[in-house]
Amino acid sequence: MGRKGINLTYPGVYFRTFYQLLRGNLLVNLLSMALISFTLFIYGIFLYINHNLNLGVSKMAEELNVVIFMKGDSKPEEIEEVRKILEGEKVEELKFIDGDTARKEFEQKFPEFSHLLAEMGESPFPPIFEVRLKNFGKEDFHLLERSLKKVPSVDQIYNSGDFTMGIARAGRIIVLVGMFFSSILFIASIFTIFNTIRLNLVYYKDIIEILRLVGASLSFVQIPFYILGFFLGISGGFISLFFLLIITKALFYYISPFAEMIKIFFPFVFLPLPKIIQIMGISVLISLFTTWISIKGYMK
Repeated sequence: MGRKGINLTYPGVYFRTFYQLLRGNLLVNLLSMALISFTLFIYGIFLYINHNLNLGVSKMAEELNVVIFMKGDSKPEEIEEVRKILEGEKVEELKFIDGDTARKEFEQKFPEFSHLLAEMGESPFPPIFEVRLKNFGKEDFHLLERSLKKVPSVDQIYNSGDFTMGIARAGRIIVLVGMFFSSILFIASIFTIFNTIRLNLVYYKDIIEILRLVGASLSFVQIPFYILGFFLGISGGFISLFFLLIITKALFYYISPFAEMIKIFFPFVFLPLPKIIQIMGISVLISLFTTWISIKGYMK
């Protein structure tokens, strides 16, 4: 007569067994969770940086901002000549700021540095033109630049296009570096989860054998270990996102005196929901897949 299997399918049994697994090797399980959290935290930092750089680049690419620095001794007629050149272009906004006005604006935005300007006496800021151009191509800008450089009092010409391209290149490099370091940490996490599950399997070897002898199904024995793997993954994901939120908020608070300047190309926006789901999904999938590999290798 064949052996009759025992029907042990009540969910409470699975979770009680999971709790015993978690508590039985608590230190190992916590270390595994900590490594998963750290790995996802590093991965999340690179996602956060790349996400904000992409937002900044997209915003800056919508328009071309040009700043023309004039020499301090610029004559009124030369300033007027520059204005006429700019007014003939596709200008959305044109603003002239003399040295004294630039100084006042700087003191309003950064009052903590006003004492340095007071020691200088005269305003160190040259008169400038701030120009916002729409639908302005690269060749159009080069033509404008050549026209402006013919005016003797024009000192320097800066355009946001070069800066935007630099930010975009930096974003691509950050993605590559992030993928490299995250891959190493993910591999380390996989080995850690594998060994954590395997250690629990060995630790409860006698109980597993007894359950199998009395007719417990293979799935009954395995499910608590899958719950443990899921718990390690989901906990690691939540912990990493929590610390990522705290660190990014603290960073924004720390650099708040310069926040308005930096937000032009880095808006400090936390990860959107799809990215958060991506982090949680990666954490859970890696944990469950590694648990499956560990169980499959042990319970052949």
